[in-house]
Formats: sequence, C-alpha cells, structure tokens
Amino acid sequence: MSTINTIQKSVLKSISPTSTRSKEVQDIISKIQKKLQTQIKKQKLQAEAFIGGSIAKGTYFANKTDVDIFIRFDYITYKTKSNQLSDLLEPILTAAFPLLAKKNKLHRVHGSRDYFQINMQGFQFEFVPILNITDAKDAINITDVTPLHVDYVNKSANKQLKDQIRLAKQFAKANNCYGAESYIGGFSGYVLEILTIHYSSFEALLKASQKWKLNSHPNEKKTVIDPSNYHKGKMISFEIDVSKLQSPIVVVDPTDKWRNASAALIMQKVKLFQKAAKQYLKSPNKSFFEKQPVTVKNLKQIAKKSKLNLTYLELIPNLGKQDVVGCQILKTFEFIKKELKEFTLKQANWDWQRQENSDGQENSGKAILYYFTKKSKLPKTFKIQGPPTTMSAACKAFKKAHKNTTTVQGKLVATENYKQTDLELVLLAILKKSYLKQKFQQLSKTELTLN
Repeated sequence: MSTINTIQKSVLKSISPTSTRSKEVQDIISKIQKKLQTQIKKQKLQAEAFIGGSIAKGTYFANKTDVDIFIRFDYITYKTKSNQLSDLLEPILTAAFPLLAKKNKLHRVHGSRDYFQINMQGFQFEFVPILNITDAKDAINITDVTPLHVDYVNKSANKQLKDQIRLAKQFAKANNCYGAESYIGGFSGYVLEILTIHYSSFEALLKASQKWKLNSHPNEKKTVIDPSNYHKGKMISFEIDVSKLQSPIVVVDPTDKWRNASAALIMQKVKLFQKAAKQYLKSPNKSFFEKQPVTVKNLKQIAKKSKLNLTYLELIPNLGKQDVVGCQILKTFEFIKKELKEFTLKQANWDWQRQENSDGQENSGKAILYYFTKKSKLPKTFKIQGPPTTMSAACKAFKKAHKNTTTVQGKLVATENYKQTDLELVLLAILKKSYLKQKFQQLSKTELTLN
C-alpha cells in the first residue's frame, strides 16, 4: 500500500463515524422526524420532514453535532405562500417540543426565510421550511434547492467516493480554507462534494487544483468546472450573472445551471488550498489533515527563522451571532493589516477559537490576529509618483493635494511625511481605537517581537 493510501486510510478511520455512532445518530433523528410528522398530520398540512446536509448525504464526520431538517411544503399548495412557511412551521415545532419551547429554547433565526434552532441531545438542530421542488428553476428561495444537492451527491457518489469527500473536507478544514461564511470565504462542503465527484477522487482533486487558472475578475479567463457541461463552449460571463462570478474559479452547480456554487470563495483560500495540496503531494503526511493550533510560541519561532517582526494580538469578542462576530473580527484584522502595510507586510492571518453559550445562540471565544513585517521602523518621508508634466489639469490637481512636489524625469513627485515611523508606536495607537473597545470585551494579550 502506498504512503498516500496508508495516510488516507488512517485519517478516514479517525474522522468517519463508527457503525455504533451512525446508528445512534439515525435513531435520534428518526424519533425527531416522527414527532414532526405527527404534528404535521395533526395540523393537516401538506408537508414532510426531510433530513438534509451531510448526514443525509453520508459524508458527515464522527464529531458531527449539527443536523439540518427541512420541512418540505407541497409546491402547488404553498407556492403563493412562500413568505408564510416559517409561520406555518413554528406551531409544528412548538407542539413537537413543548418543554423546550416553554423554556425559550426554540429560537427563530431571521433570514431570507426564517428558520429555527434547538439544542438537544448533544446536537444543534436546524429546522428549515422549504417548498418541495424537483427543478431548481421552481425555487422561490435559495434554500428550496438544498434537497436537490442531497439527491445529486447520493446519485453521483458511492461509499468509496463519499470517503474521498470526507478526506477533501478534512484537508480543507485543517488548512484553514473550509467554510463559505462571509467572514471566511472558503470552500463550502457542497463545493468540495462537487469537486471530488467531478475529479473522481481526493488525490485527483489536489492534482487538478495545481492547474487551476485563478482570476477574481468576472470577465477575465479563469477555470470553470462544469460537471454537467451546461455551458460547454460558451462564455460563462454570458451565462451566469456576472455579480456571481467574482470568485477565483467557477464551480457550476450540477442542480442549477445558472448558479456558481463557489461564488463565496475568495482568492486567499484557493491559494491556501493549492499550496497545501502541492506540499502534501510532494511529501504526504498525516499532519496535513490535522489543524495546527495557533500559538504565540509557534509564531515567534516562524518570525525568528524568517527574520521578520511579529505583531500578535488576542482579543475576546463581545457575545453575538456567529456571522456578526466573525465579520467584526475580520474587519478588525483588515484594519490593522492596512495600518501595518507600510512596514512591508509579508504574511498575516487570524484565527477564531469560537465558543458557544449553552443554547448555541451566542458566540465569543478568543480571536488571534497576527502579522509578520519586514520593517520595524520607517524613514520620516515617502514619495508619491504623480502625472507627467504635460498633463496640466492632472498636475494642477496633484499639486493641490500635495504641498511638497518636484519634477523627476518629466513627472511630478510628491514628498509626504509618515504619521508614525515606529512599529511599536503604531501598534499602541491602534490599541487606543474606540472600535476595539466597542466590539471586544477584552484585549487579553499583545506581543511585539522584533527580529
């Protein structure tokens, strides 16, 4: 058995649910499904409870704790009542779980169509009202299409290929490029399912990723992965809404020819995936499937070895919804990144060691932000290139914006002063910003290591 096969077999053993765990999960879900069906029947609704997500697809992990249950309302009966489905679902859930509802443990989550969350028996259940459709073109809300994803995976992947999907997901998680949430911008589970099925194996996906042509401009040439050949021989920018084509690659949804399933994917995450894939294929190791903890000790070692300066912050966010808190951390990370740019920023990243409160509704934990810079001090001034002296109107505007200008080789050049030239003083100024005090409970740790 090759090294890669040995590694993958070992990884699968650690991440796949045992038969006992699978039965336990199925038993819990079946009981809940029956409760829902009983209440649906009592209330004389034309609907059914449908298990979705990775559990329905058979691609979930041993430590899976969230379960998606879709209540599919008959399309003909309810297509004109799409905005009422959440209101129809709420009394079903209240009747099915009366004690939890009484204790305010049934949470309504607002969205394009409201859904509900309950934490019970060690799982977080999401109950999503949808219309029962068989074709994506009939969808009134994006969630209506989700069961079609389940059908696609189950029809396209056998047990062996589903194991390959698990490997792809674990690899992406370990290398910080998993999750389509707006504050992450990584690969969604469904995109990795499409890609693994398209390339026929996890290893083939990694090899193919090395040849992807990346471009975030919607009208520029980039890799288009179209498993169903919906747009073969056609310009993708003429086929799919250009606002959905800003991802570095395009993955056409096999269940919806007009949808880019990878629309949320950002360049940084694709490059992370490609880099990790290249390293793994060159030197296969189980560590590529294990998320390495971010510690100041490890980062200091990297800084020392690379002869770079390390700016390290630990922040405790205010309690809030996962997306809201995640976006606040990302916004703070990007702000500090911009402030440190002039010190020749070589690498920067962040990590959120997220913690939920008891009902899973509020999130905090610890945010780690770190930046590697080449310089720790800047000169007093810097130059800004201006227009050619032949462009009189542009030169007039440039001189108005910059007091100290001169002409060098036929072009205007301005000299400006840096507001602050010392990395440590810049960091101290950042820490005094009112935004940090508003969005974070505590700045628990700050370190600046100069090399």
